[in-house]
Amino acid sequence: MNDKIVKIRKFLLENDYTGMILARQDNFNWITGGGNSRVVVPKDTGHAAIVVTQECVYMIAQVMDGKRIMDEEMRNLEAEPVFLYWFDESVLDKSYCLAGTRPVSDVPVGEAEVCLDRIYSLHYPMTDEEYRRMKKLGALSDYIFYKIAKEIKPGMIDYEVEAMLLYEFAKENVQCDVSLIGTDDRIFKYRHPNPSGRKLGNYVLLHTASRLGGLHCNVTRSIYFGDQIPEDIVRAYDISCRIEAFCMSQCKTGNHWADILKGQKKLYAEAGMPEEWKCHYPGGRTGYFVAQSDLSLNSTNQIQNREAYDWYITATGAKVEELAVNWDDRLEILSHTGIWPSKKYHIEEVFDLPQIMQL
Repeated sequence: MNDKIVKIRKFLLENDYTGMILARQDNFNWITGGGNSRVVVPKDTGHAAIVVTQECVYMIAQVMDGKRIMDEEMRNLEAEPVFLYWFDESVLDKSYCLAGTRPVSDVPVGEAEVCLDRIYSLHYPMTDEEYRRMKKLGALSDYIFYKIAKEIKPGMIDYEVEAMLLYEFAKENVQCDVSLIGTDDRIFKYRHPNPSGRKLGNYVLLHTASRLGGLHCNVTRSIYFGDQIPEDIVRAYDISCRIEAFCMSQCKTGNHWADILKGQKKLYAEAGMPEEWKCHYPGGRTGYFVAQSDLSLNSTNQIQNREAYDWYITATGAKVEELAVNWDDRLEILSHTGIWPSKKYHIEEVFDLPQIMQL
């Protein structure tokens, strides 16, 4: 039997639920091992739902989507198909009926209890296959950022650079949930510089949250065109890397997220930037969702074995971000393969982190 179904049924039994409704695209990705329920791109919910009870697993979809999903997206999950016509009850309403008298759900429906964070926690520990997929995506991201860095030039429009990034990922059947392109003063002014029609200057920031089979790799890289990187950029970037290395050093099973946030605050203060931690999320867990960014706000949340991280560390004028995993208490940076210029940071152990590429 599918290990994920076993895990869900154990969760249902322990919490006295009769069934689980998974309608979000990220949870569909997870339960099907990379299957895709998407039709409309900018939606959290897909066009199919999975219902798991102690006796059955159902895949509910409209007939216009159901056959394709069963044929192409359900290879890793056995389920009984339930197809609906567009004029019948909705996919969610049918799912609610099939999930028993006390269902739990990842979206609001009927009287079902919604507990998305607890469902997300069932995603861990990650499987060996998920690790291999994330490692592949990390290496691909590193290659694409390097390729684009070598091709872009000052004076190009940021929309064009975004198109170049998205095209390179799309060729590999990788989607991007987030794409940011910043340049010069916009990197100092905005933590999330969406492309705006601005011409590239000397300093360029590139970011994507790429997705392969539902799993995410969130990376930020920076480039500087010129002989001398300004000192304020060098300092902000180095401080960000030191904090990122600290966070990575704490990714050991049993450590508390809240303690990592305390350490971040301490390092910002020591660098003379005591308020910077307030200006951006401190980092979070990633996987089939882009990132859980609020885990450090609960003192009971702990680092787990075989989970992935997005430490998006910022200081005014700089941002660093790589995909890392805690795999049997060994921190591995999956998005840095060695082709990008890097620097070693010694915090409990050695972390080799990408630096600003100077061109």
